Amino acid sequence: MEISVVIITLNEARNIEDCLRSVEWVDEIIVVDSFSTDDTVAIARKYTPHVVQHPWPGMVGPQRNHGLDMARSRWVLFLDADERVTDDLRSELLRVMGSEEAERIAGGKIPRRNFFFGKWIRCSYPDYTSRFLRRGAGRYNEVPGRGFDTMEFSGGAIRLFRNPLLHLTGESLAQRVRKLDFDSGLQADEKYRAGERIGIVGLFLHTAVAFFRVYFLKRGILDGTRGFIYACLASFNTFMKYAKLWEKRLEGDVGR
Repeated sequence: MEISVVIITLNEARNIEDCLRSVEWVDEIIVVDSFSTDDTVAIARKYTPHVVQHPWPGMVGPQRNHGLDMARSRWVLFLDADERVTDDLRSELLRVMGSEEAERIAGGKIPRRNFFFGKWIRCSYPDYTSRFLRRGAGRYNEVPGRGFDTMEFSGGAIRLFRNPLLHLTGESLAQRVRKLDFDSGLQADEKYRAGERIGIVGLFLHTAVAFFRVYFLKRGILDGTRGFIYACLASFNTFMKYAKLWEKRLEGDVGR
């Protein structure tokens, strides 16, 4: 029933300690840091000796897999620094690991409860993410075009967990936009490397659909002002991702 936790970080001094405290019960904590310039590494080393610095490979998958290759436990849980494991999720994880069905499980998808300006924003729930793995039964995708943060399971069933991770996005709007700029750049690079292209029609449709999906289909309208801002940011993230893809294609075509 041993379990390791893998956390990838970059300048997460503000978040990492609370994340680590929420998983002090596990058998092993591995932190893979992308050469932070703040106190992230120093804080992490107070909780675990398994802190390594590894250059950012351009995709989430290879960085998570670097931590996976270091893990020694049978089960592995993957986290970001701004996520927290609740007592209810801990109990569910331990119950699954000790159950008769454990031998048939490759891993699981865990819902995330996203907080936005201090409150849970319901339109983003359940936001399932593949974060639980029986070691040897899967790896994160490392091939551009197959998903930005996709776990590829093998040799077993995939469990949908009931209890959520807490995702505490506590940034100001300015910080949020800076993070959006970083994330959209990674997503655009992944699409560019996969050979995708985008034109004005696709750029418009992707952006409009992103807003419509969050604000109306997922009922962000019920979250008031937070829901409207959240939908606008989701739409803007989509716009930036595809606009940066268009920019990369333009630069590539000019360079030929």
